[in-house]
Amino acid sequence: MIRIAEDWLAPEALIVARLKDQVRGLRAVYSTQELDSLEGQADPRAPATPSAHVFYAGDRPMSGTGQGDVQVIDQLWGVGLVVVNARGAPDARKDAGALIPLLLRSVVGWDCGVIGLKPFRRAPIATTPRYYEGGKAIFPLFFATRVIA
Repeated sequence: MIRIAEDWLAPEALIVARLKDQVRGLRAVYSTQELDSLEGQADPRAPATPSAHVFYAGDRPMSGTGQGDVQVIDQLWGVGLVVVNARGAPDARKDAGALIPLLLRSVVGWDCGVIGLKPFRRAPIATTPRYYEGGKAIFPLFFATRVIA
């Protein structure tokens, strides 16, 4: 078993595996390391789509917890859902709309098995989708897991 005290970034590979297993309709799920490896390709901005890009989004110590010997921390993880629809942004939104509930169901409430982490929940991080030429859109979703360190 993996302990969060031994590998702070252990959830990344587990989230990637979970999304690959649970979310039908994604052509690929990338970790940060896999995205970095795309740099050498002819067009590094064109990974398979629809795809999910998993990344560590930092952590947030919770105030007023413990007596100094224990710290409660929310560890944050992001999943960027990338869709491309040649018909433009409205159709890209429709494509994303079908995948977002699947992503949410696969992560929210899931216990990834890392010792020291609580099940994942949605993180209250306000972000908006980004739209690009050619019908590409990125829909960011954020999740938190609680750590008692």
